[in-house]
Amino acid sequence: MLWQNVIMGNLFYIIYSLSLSIWVGGMFMFSLIVTPVIFKNNTKDAAGAIVGYLFPVYFPFVAIICGLSLLSYLLTLSWPLKRLQTIMLCLLVFAFICSMVNYIVVHPQVKQVKAKIHSFDKSLPDTTAQAELQRKFKQLHKISVLFNLIILIEGMALIVIPQRYG
Repeated sequence: MLWQNVIMGNLFYIIYSLSLSIWVGGMFMFSLIVTPVIFKNNTKDAAGAIVGYLFPVYFPFVAIICGLSLLSYLLTLSWPLKRLQTIMLCLLVFAFICSMVNYIVVHPQVKQVKAKIHSFDKSLPDTTAQAELQRKFKQLHKISVLFNLIILIEGMALIVIPQRYG
């Protein structure tokens, strides 16, 4: 019975480690390499369309991988929790919440507003209504980017903290 607990604990730890690696690597690659390259080599409208095709995969990916990391970490814990475990658990829970809010609340709003905007390539919008939509889009986009940055930083912290303080 003890060896089964050891094997299962190790399996969940492996799943946690891999999911955390995929989380940080995937977000880093998409946010800091792929997206800037797309925007550098295309017009704003073309780049927005390309990235728009990727978002329906990206946001659920982040939410699922954060959830998998949280679940697998929970299955590795022994109770009562130590201080470091509590900190890591809080980071995982907050990252999962941020990813779900970004996926379920913010992204649909961004998509809805973006669909009403004629073009981002023009220096001046066609109408006052278009200018207002662009302002709203920028505001929602900033919120989404902030959530994305928080999730990425938390993932990196979850990698570094146990190496430094564990």
